[in-house]
Amino acid sequence: MNFGLFILVLFGDALASSDQKLLLNCNQTYVYDAFGNPVYQELQTKPVCSIKETSIICSQNPRTGTDSSIVEKVNEQSNITCMAQDEVDGTIYYYTNRTYKYLNSGGSSGDLENISELQDPEDMTVDAYQKILFISLKTHSPKIVKYNILMKNWSVVTDENIKWPKSLAHDHENRKVFWVDAKLRRINNCSYDGHCETVLKNHQNLSSPSSLAIENNTLYWLDTDLSEVLSCQADHCNDTFKKLFSVDKTCKELKILHEGIEDLHRLHNSEMG
Repeated sequence: MNFGLFILVLFGDALASSDQKLLLNCNQTYVYDAFGNPVYQELQTKPVCSIKETSIICSQNPRTGTDSSIVEKVNEQSNITCMAQDEVDGTIYYYTNRTYKYLNSGGSSGDLENISELQDPEDMTVDAYQKILFISLKTHSPKIVKYNILMKNWSVVTDENIKWPKSLAHDHENRKVFWVDAKLRRINNCSYDGHCETVLKNHQNLSSPSSLAIENNTLYWLDTDLSEVLSCQADHCNDTFKKLFSVDKTCKELKILHEGIEDLHRLHNSEMG
């Protein structure tokens, strides 16, 4: 299945900041505000990468001088199951063929060291400032781990009360990692040093949460059963839970963009890869 990018530019009460955007991978490309009105404007961003089938596709912005080889080189790989992108330097971290790899914006690539025993990850997120790669694992012993990119070692954040940690997001300012447990139907978090709590559980509208994101202490997630994007304040989720908007059933992934994508339709109609 080919997934395009579905970007919603949300204004007013829907988000903490009026210039934030939510990006969803769907089968077409749209830009709407929170009220369902189309937004026609040129958007600009650093390269943003997502998994498309078994390849990683990166947007290209002429103003950043992004080299298309970053797309071509990653596309040589197969069986890419999850990835994370450093929002500062653009480095892509991904898992393919039972190996963790990286690819930076200059084209250099390689394997991550001392991490090969962490097989079959569900998701990744990278703290670009701490240089920590968080990984969720659904093995016989599900867990959340953190990999120090500079020190090249890993440790367990938590392995308690986890069944299927399907999606990860991190809050750099508060040093917390959040995840969706698809089997328990709850959202949990842990501090970077392992102090954990449940953010939201057993909510009547928490059907099949996936694809978690966080910005300015606000959590956003896609519910694939309800076909809706929902949100809450991370520190008191039950009291602030709200439905933002409905989406197409083809939407599978949600991200936050701090800026938009320039020449969006031209880029994603070109069928890169």
